[in-house]
Amino acid sequence: MTKCPVCSSGQTEPWGIGWDDQYFTSTDQFTYARCTDCRCVSVSPMLSDRLNEIYPTNYYAYAPPSANLVSRVKLWLDKSNFRKLLSRINAKQLRVLDIGGGTGWQLDILKSVDPRINYTCEVDLDAKGAEIARQAGHASFCGKIEDFQSDERFDLILLLNLIEHVPNPLEILQKVAMLLSPGGLALIQTPNYDSLDARLFRKKNWGGLHCPRHFILFEIKGFSQLCSKAGLKVVHSHYTQGAPFWAWTCLGWLSRNGWILLSAKRPAMAHPLFPLLCALFAAFDLLRLPISTPSQMRLLLERAD
Repeated sequence: MTKCPVCSSGQTEPWGIGWDDQYFTSTDQFTYARCTDCRCVSVSPMLSDRLNEIYPTNYYAYAPPSANLVSRVKLWLDKSNFRKLLSRINAKQLRVLDIGGGTGWQLDILKSVDPRINYTCEVDLDAKGAEIARQAGHASFCGKIEDFQSDERFDLILLLNLIEHVPNPLEILQKVAMLLSPGGLALIQTPNYDSLDARLFRKKNWGGLHCPRHFILFEIKGFSQLCSKAGLKVVHSHYTQGAPFWAWTCLGWLSRNGWILLSAKRPAMAHPLFPLLCALFAAFDLLRLPISTPSQMRLLLERAD
């Protein structure tokens, strides 16, 4: 029986299967198990020693967002949400850290909506993205957040779709608690496996698995408990649309059935149907939000002390 990588429990049960039909970095099939103690879902095998392989140079997070209509609407929403978030922090100057920040484009948005931000830093594995971030005026560390060291304490830390990519999420959350300033906030967005699309497609390569790059997935109660173990307190939590996961699932199905062609050079994110599917499923998720949980969740955290 698979041992849980989060709580070390042996009480796990089969949950799903997946394969890489997004970037085609592996031809293997991967199994997913759910821990009945801490309720996380984890992949086996976990390719944490093959990061350069499973994150190819054309990986979507290594490039700035496109300029299509869907992206422009998302940018408008991001600015509005960031303004509300930053208004909660009572400080004359703000220091912001983006973990998994790619080219630093989220930091660009934050600086555009609040003049109090006087220091920004991003951490990412991609050397090219790190250089672009530096050219935009952000400090940058190219490497794992586990190896990042700084004398700075940050008023806002972003972990947007990052925590599911690491083999030891508790260690990352403890690092966040250490780097967070008193009164500071951490914003985490991560997949929610307790969702309609996950239940429908978990045995048919659900897009939210982002296989094999999503190592560990959560639902909101179990993840909140993990945050508490790391010395963080949940200030607010809510669900949000998971349109990319629906789109990845649909494009994978269309590819397997010969309707479209996906490849390592033309992955799912680059297919012209992707933004259209995202728009449709974002509307679907937002409409059903009052009655069912979509496949992404956001948590706002502060230091427990």
